[in-house]
Amino acid sequence: PKTKAGEINKTVFKAHQVLLNLVEKEDWSEVVATTLVQNVLKEKFLFSNTPLPQTMVDSILGIANYAATYCLFRLGDANRAAYGLLFAVINELLLAEDSSGKISFERITRRIVQLGHSLFSDELYFRLDSKIHHVLLDEFQDTSLLQWQLLEPLVDEKLSSLEVTSSFFCVGDGKQAIYGWRGGTTAIFDSIPKRWSHIDLQTREKSFRSEPEIISAVNTVFSSLQENSALSEFSAAINNWLTRFNLHSTVLSEKLPMQIELAGQADAVKFESIEAEVESDEYSDCLFFRLNQITKDNPNSSLGILVRNNEEISHLLDLAQNYNFNLSAQGGTPLTRFPLITSILALLSLINNPGNKIKEYEVLASPWIGSSSIEDLINKTK
Repeated sequence: PKTKAGEINKTVFKAHQVLLNLVEKEDWSEVVATTLVQNVLKEKFLFSNTPLPQTMVDSILGIANYAATYCLFRLGDANRAAYGLLFAVINELLLAEDSSGKISFERITRRIVQLGHSLFSDELYFRLDSKIHHVLLDEFQDTSLLQWQLLEPLVDEKLSSLEVTSSFFCVGDGKQAIYGWRGGTTAIFDSIPKRWSHIDLQTREKSFRSEPEIISAVNTVFSSLQENSALSEFSAAINNWLTRFNLHSTVLSEKLPMQIELAGQADAVKFESIEAEVESDEYSDCLFFRLNQITKDNPNSSLGILVRNNEEISHLLDLAQNYNFNLSAQGGTPLTRFPLITSILALLSLINNPGNKIKEYEVLASPWIGSSSIEDLINKTK
């Protein structure tokens, strides 16, 4: 394309040259990522607000289709290689499990599913159905696909039966789905009323055990997910969630001497940074600033901090020392995180292998040892 003055548009020309250089290098993933190609694929035949000639559009489309095809084939190769690797690893794990004489609960479930599909599946579930009249599943939001493959035929038998003596009852809460790491899939829970339209679906927004402060916090968090910048990439999932989420209430009315605070980045920047011995961040400054405020205002109250996973507990304990704040942990903190235990383990390793210079350094650097050399330590123990 040319400018109004009849000269070649340098911006488009430069972008086109970059594209041609990538094609010459056969760097197809970068070809697909260029703005010029992306615009054409989106049927936006402009670059820097300059219309592209049809001949250029056609050539770019040809390049883009080839590059996309190449990338898809490479992705397919990578997926097949990853599958082959995982398959080999799983086989080795199963062989190790067999040789140890142990078997996991997951493997039992998997074997039953495999046998159920290969050996008289319909007859097996029919015979089970004749002895089982009621199926009750609790915490259903954490059901894995493998577990559902085992249970689904039995549930189908119950829901297909016209007998009044048969029933299927499942309870779950998508907000409490915490076992995704081991295969828990909330989508299974959501699919139940779609699979069996005649099922009686009931929701329970009224709590009989949670205090008003807790219910208020739940409503605040789950009704304002669109405002959470950390979830900006998941707008479709958030919109789907909000169509199903109903505000909660509680039958309890007595207000307890408790307070729940929901703080985010906007709150963190309000507090001046607290001097610490190590580099910290705004969230840490905000957290320990509020902890100090709360403990000063309420010296006789207890204070608890909930974290998302066990790894954060150790990190929080380390930060607390830097802010001169005393915390104790419950759960998730291995003994090896404590300096005294680390020193003892280093000493035991050194006794087992006296030539280990790393463990020797750890022992001598420990404040509990108080020796400048191994010889000095030996003399002190005599």
